[in-house]
Amino acid sequence: MSIPFTIYRRRRYAGIVARLAGLVLALIGLDAFGQSALPPLLAPPPIYPPPPAPPPPRGYVTPVGRPGDWASDNDYPVAALRRHETGRAGFVLTVDAQGMPSDCQITLTTHYPDLDQATCDVMMRRARFRPPLDAQGKPTTGTWRSSVNWAIPQDAEPAPRTGTVALALDVMPDGTIANCTANDPDGTLATLMGGDFCLKRQAFAPLPNKAGKPVKQHVRIEMRVDVTDAP
Repeated sequence: MSIPFTIYRRRRYAGIVARLAGLVLALIGLDAFGQSALPPLLAPPPIYPPPPAPPPPRGYVTPVGRPGDWASDNDYPVAALRRHETGRAGFVLTVDAQGMPSDCQITLTTHYPDLDQATCDVMMRRARFRPPLDAQGKPTTGTWRSSVNWAIPQDAEPAPRTGTVALALDVMPDGTIANCTANDPDGTLATLMGGDFCLKRQAFAPLPNKAGKPVKQHVRIEMRVDVTDAP
């Protein structure tokens, strides 16, 4: 039995349409039942905002003025100057919330106690700071480190210091000096007299007694030296 031409043509067109529909579904990623034929795609990672920038450092101790001016040649300990002691003293200061040093510790010694002590004495008297700030912006404590280089200037003369000095000696009948001793721990008397008196002065004019006869006499000299700030 022969198939009418019109029926054949309809079946042929239906096959073409079915193939075209399958091609379209394949192009858009669907199967014959309308389900996705492509592998599932992973969700993109979430985008987080960048973390806030850290707050600027606030814990620094800042010197007020020039630290190099806090110690001068005039602060050289007289005894150390006479002994020609030199060296670099490292130190750390504890600074309170008002910007004042509250403690000083030597971190690098000169190996000379007078120089180490003078370092902390000068810094405690003259060092001033802007105090550090805490996380809330309020002044707090901190530390500051530096050093002082103690070097004897050329032609330096020790400056007189406040204190009492004493000189004791015997003047012999012929005027010569014997048993001369000086109580001059800081070298103030030597500074005022231009050197060691007992070595420089060898004799006096003979000292007579009440009868006018030269005799051995004991002499003691005491001197009070006051050094204050000029007006």
